[in-house]
Amino acid sequence: MHNIRSFFMKADTDHALDVIELMFAEIRLAQNDSYYMGTVQPPLRFADAVKKLNTRFLEHAIGFRLEQGGIIRIDSEFLHTETTEPALRLMYAQGYDGALDEFQLALKYHRQGPSHYDDCLTNCLKALESTLQKIIELRSWEMPGEAKFDNLFAEVKKRKLFPPFLGSHLGELKKFFQIVAIIRNEEGAHGAGAVPNEVPEHLVAYQIHLAGSAIVFLIHCNENFGK
Repeated sequence: MHNIRSFFMKADTDHALDVIELMFAEIRLAQNDSYYMGTVQPPLRFADAVKKLNTRFLEHAIGFRLEQGGIIRIDSEFLHTETTEPALRLMYAQGYDGALDEFQLALKYHRQGPSHYDDCLTNCLKALESTLQKIIELRSWEMPGEAKFDNLFAEVKKRKLFPPFLGSHLGELKKFFQIVAIIRNEEGAHGAGAVPNEVPEHLVAYQIHLAGSAIVFLIHCNENFGK
């Protein structure tokens, strides 16, 4: 424990957050050990510990939050509450495990900064694809030969999962996620070739919130399908 504390006190932000994630994973395991819980006074409950951690983050204006076992970056408390958190909770509660893993990975890459923004957006798109794929599986609809966004989206649209007038809007989501490639590979001036550019953080945050709200919408569409 002393070594962990020493490492934590000297660590950079990302490694410090990794330590916190690890310790909270241990708390979750420990609360299922009756012998251990009997030696802790007062008993430490995972949900209470998470609530206290997130309160400390908020009190000190630290832009992170522990959600579903992983620490994620939040740039807007309102948008997080209205999009990211409901998406995580719905995916966890309703068994969208693949989409949940990919969305959590996207949030982790976002936390790690500009060098990982490409990976963040790639996993946002993967989470959307996995959500669509899960809905198709749950409905026993025909799975496209290639389970990519366009094909998956075409199948649920054909089955009228959502009102027709929303089809064009949702269909544009893939273009939003692909814009990162355009930004990073914008052609340099005077024929200098492709020059990598830094993706603006606000664009990445915007696309994360788009993905979260789309996932929430699609899951609710599936819940209410045929009613």
